[in-house]
Amino acid sequence: MESTIVLIALVIQVASIIVAATRYGFSPFPTLAVIYLTLAQMSLLLVSTGVWDYPFLQVYTRGGYQDYFLRTILIYSFISLAIMAAFAGEIASGKSQKLKLPKVDLSRIARAMGTFNLGFAVFVVCYFAILSLVLDWSIVWANSIYLLMTRPQAVITVKGLGLLLSLLPFVGIVAGVVAAINISVKKPGAAILFAVVALMITLYYIGAHQRVALLPSVAFFVVLSVVGQKRHLFLRGGAGVLAVVSQASALSGRNSGSHGLSSIPDAFTGIAQADILDLLSGLIMNVTEGIFVLAEGFTRSPEWPMIYKVLSFSPLPSAIDGFADVNFTYQQRLTRYVPLSGWSEAYFFGPFFLAALIVLFWGGLMIYRKVLKRNQYIGLAVGLLLLLAIIMIFAYPLRNAFKPYWLSVIIGSVALLYYRNKPIKRPAAVDRSVQMALAGPGRLRPARPALQRPLATGGRRTLG
Repeated sequence: MESTIVLIALVIQVASIIVAATRYGFSPFPTLAVIYLTLAQMSLLLVSTGVWDYPFLQVYTRGGYQDYFLRTILIYSFISLAIMAAFAGEIASGKSQKLKLPKVDLSRIARAMGTFNLGFAVFVVCYFAILSLVLDWSIVWANSIYLLMTRPQAVITVKGLGLLLSLLPFVGIVAGVVAAINISVKKPGAAILFAVVALMITLYYIGAHQRVALLPSVAFFVVLSVVGQKRHLFLRGGAGVLAVVSQASALSGRNSGSHGLSSIPDAFTGIAQADILDLLSGLIMNVTEGIFVLAEGFTRSPEWPMIYKVLSFSPLPSAIDGFADVNFTYQQRLTRYVPLSGWSEAYFFGPFFLAALIVLFWGGLMIYRKVLKRNQYIGLAVGLLLLLAIIMIFAYPLRNAFKPYWLSVIIGSVALLYYRNKPIKRPAAVDRSVQMALAGPGRLRPARPALQRPLATGGRRTLG
């Protein structure tokens, strides 16, 4: 019976991917989201049946990936169907909804980039100057505790400045984006500067063996593909390779017991010596690890105070709402190295918080749909951030996953406020005589004249 249910669920997933790809192409929603969820289900299936071996799972498993296998598969299917339901109207219309990005006016961007480059360069210099002063470089260089380099309490020596570390991934993403734009507008000096910034942040997270190491290179790749007038195959290929290497380093080094910048050569050596098939399956399981974390969450019975539950949904930084201290005291984890899933947290928080989580993400999808109709560039940015939040919420606590979520909501809401009084541009109506002229002789029939009603004279027509 269980095998039949799983087979039906996977068939529905594949059908959803086909429908989504046909209507929307490879847009963040619904296509990429449903592909990710289906890939995660396949990973759980292959590991549960022994086809794939996932050594890191043994660090935190209590058998949840087998005992709660069906429940986890169905949760993923439910989320996929909910995402598809959010786009049911467009799908039912039968019309293609694929992203058709307008041609970029690089001349306007080039005029603005000079001022933006200066402002962002000043910010980067000040940011890294302060960060370098408050970092504990002995931990950054070498440590034996996984995730230690991502904890502000451990690596930031000045209390209250933990936000600097939280901003690091976002600074890397922006640096990658700005570097790609500067390449497109032929500003090589600025492009090199910001590419180096993105690379520095990538190396920090490679040393920490964190998945976020791939984000700057992915941002660079995507923006250069969209904005660049030339193909830039070498640069895009290099960014793609760096993203894969960054992801592989997180897989190969996180249970090594050796972390920090000094471990980077060992990470590259481990990747070079790995079997290609094992590396590929390991990369897939690493990307979709959230499904294992979610399944294992059902084997625990954690409890939290109300302050932790409420602040997990807060959009404010820890410097304002004090979540860092609350988290340090009350956070529950599967093990020292693996946190609980955000979905697990909401489930154990209670029905109200679980419902709130569902409503918030449904609202995020609605914002994405509305922004997409107004500006597809902004819509793409909102969609990618929302997709990142959905991926993160399976593997990380709510507070972590909500960072890209709130950013997507802020960007989307500002865009909707900007466009609220501006009508959606629609094709202008064309005069019928123009249509006939364009269609050519015999192609378009003249409009039928309106029926004339007899005059009220007893059925007779009279003249003047």
